[in-house]
Amino acid sequence: MAAHVEVLDDLEAISNFALKRLERALANQQGDFHLALAGGSTPKHLYELMARQPLPWDRIHLWWGDERHVPHDHQDSNFRMVRQAMLDNLSLSPDQIHPWPYDPDPARAAEAYDQALRAQFGGPATFNLTLLGMGDDGHTASLFPGTSALKVEDRLAVANRVEQLDTWRLTLTYPALARSNEVLFLVAGEGKAPALEQVLESGRLPSSKVRARDQLIFAVDRAAAQRLAAK
Repeated sequence: MAAHVEVLDDLEAISNFALKRLERALANQQGDFHLALAGGSTPKHLYELMARQPLPWDRIHLWWGDERHVPHDHQDSNFRMVRQAMLDNLSLSPDQIHPWPYDPDPARAAEAYDQALRAQFGGPATFNLTLLGMGDDGHTASLFPGTSALKVEDRLAVANRVEQLDTWRLTLTYPALARSNEVLFLVAGEGKAPALEQVLESGRLPSSKVRARDQLIFAVDRAAAQRLAAK
């Protein structure tokens, strides 16, 4: 699947573009809407914007593309970031919020999330919209270069040992992401430019292997796209 690249001025423009994509997807979907959230710093402003919008929150279910192997109240937790940016300002039912469980054994936590996903989604699709970030090494979710999760084909969620960070991460797999109707990457900053060039031009980094059922979009700012514009 060829990715569509949308070059925007800055992070504010990326956030507004993503909000419009979300609103469009919601308008096209009747009933429950399943949204997979990205971690990291780039999507935080989008979540703050979302919390101020009159979205049909009563039918939106939130999932997480990846998580650090830490409790929910830890400063590094992706769930904590989303809670502070968005959830604290909303009144969602607990059964609409699907964070990764914390377990001292990361494999048990991943197995529980895998089972929750399989119980929720009986058909070929999973998420209506999946938001992803991208690191300056080309990783997305917690699919890091050289890690075992890149080769998983029979699981939706796994624990992934990231030796370069000396830690465990919890992540959706390529098969889980590929079952999303739409995947939207949010990429900002000059530091992402070399990796973005490789992802879109050579296909060798983890982010380049992501697929979607219908649409795969990269929303990038001009700083991140500078090497693309030069060609």
